[in-house]
Amino acid sequence: MKKIILLFSISLSVVFSSCYRDLNITDTSRDPQQRPDFENKREISCQCLFDLYPVENLSDREREALYFMREEEKLAMDVYQYLYDKWKHHVFENISNSERQHMSLILCLIDKYGLEDPSEDLAQGEFRDKNLTEFYDLLISEGTKSLINAFIVGATIEDVDIFDLMHYQANGIDNWDVNAVFQELNKGSRNHMRAFTKNLKNLGAGYESQYISSGLLEEIIESERETGDIICSDT
Repeated sequence: MKKIILLFSISLSVVFSSCYRDLNITDTSRDPQQRPDFENKREISCQCLFDLYPVENLSDREREALYFMREEEKLAMDVYQYLYDKWKHHVFENISNSERQHMSLILCLIDKYGLEDPSEDLAQGEFRDKNLTEFYDLLISEGTKSLINAFIVGATIEDVDIFDLMHYQANGIDNWDVNAVFQELNKGSRNHMRAFTKNLKNLGAGYESQYISSGLLEEIIESERETGDIICSDT
């Protein structure tokens, strides 16, 4: 797996429009009608994971994947909450809530298979994996410099997320329930990437992929937002 990483460096290869300095970059708007009931959705999805999917033997690779992705989703949630507190832009609050849902889906599998939760009792910005702690600190440092940097941080997190999920699914993840959750998380990450790159475009800036291919990034950005529930669909 491609670890994230001590060598990571935020790419600030953005293109500024001539009118950038005239833009109002703080957006505190909300649309309550667009905010899903995360707790209700979590309960439904978790029940589907127990009812619709068999209990299968977990390989060491699958255990590693669940542990790591539980913490990686926590990293995303924690960074976005921090950046929302800093910039008061609704996209960070909304996506932080979505990452909380992603964490909950992985926790459902951890509970289903009787595993230990690596994120239990950890505060914001705390992780068992020390590489993630260093990554969190770097992301926060970059994301507080400007709103554009904050959106680049968001796109970078989703870039890493998509890469890691795809890597795990292509290398030893074959349990139906784990695959369903990872597909759901990947769909969410693609939607989050669309949101961050759209906000960057609105500010006259852009994002260049650092983990997934540039072709895949372009395909994601140019396609419509994805909907539907993968976990509770017919298996």
